[in-house]
Order: sequence, then structure tokens, then C-alpha cells
Amino acid sequence: MTNKELKALRQILTLECSEAAEHIAGVSTRSWQRWEAGVVPVPDDVANQLTDLANIRDSLVEQHYEEFQAAGDVITLNFYMTIDEFAAATGKHNVPMWRITNSVAGECLSSGIARII
Repeated sequence: MTNKELKALRQILTLECSEAAEHIAGVSTRSWQRWEAGVVPVPDDVANQLTDLANIRDSLVEQHYEEFQAAGDVITLNFYMTIDEFAAATGKHNVPMWRITNSVAGECLSSGIARII
């Protein structure tokens, strides 16, 4: 994975650099920034984890499009303002999944298939 691909996927997942560093790679923010700057190559395990998260996001988007088609109407999705709100609703204190959930909700809203609560 190139440094630009790393940054693009992180941004699609709506993760802050510090969140990706801590919750995906378990490294300092500065280490992640060096990968994104192309100073240091992106480790394969980090690239694989980020790709897996992007695939989860893509699957959720596809699932919601199918729900929209089956319903024949706009679907309702949750948008969580904080990680604590997400944790209370799902029982999971998982920053990447919180960000993915909100990224998916935003895409579905912008494409007109969902409303957000």
C-alpha cells in the first residue's frame, strides 16, 4: 500500500490520524504520519487491517442499498455524535467501527437512500 492509499483509506473511514495510529496500528501518531508522508513504508499488517476495515465499510454500504431497494423507501440510519453514544447503543467501544458506521450513514444520506437519526 502506498502512502497516498493509506491516507485516502483513513479519510474514507473518517478516522483521525491519531485514532488510526492508536486503534489500528498501536503506534504513535508521529509513526502514522511518517507512513502517510512516505518517509517510512506502510507495514503490510497495517495495510491489511485498513483494507479489511474498508471492505467492512463497503459491505455495509451495499447492505444498506439492498435494504433501501427492498423497502422501496428511504431507510433510517443512526449517526452517533460521540464514541460514548455509539458504545451505549451497540455495547461496543470500538473507534474504527464508530467511524465506519458514521461514514456509511453519511454516504447513504448524501445518495438519498437514508435519513439519519
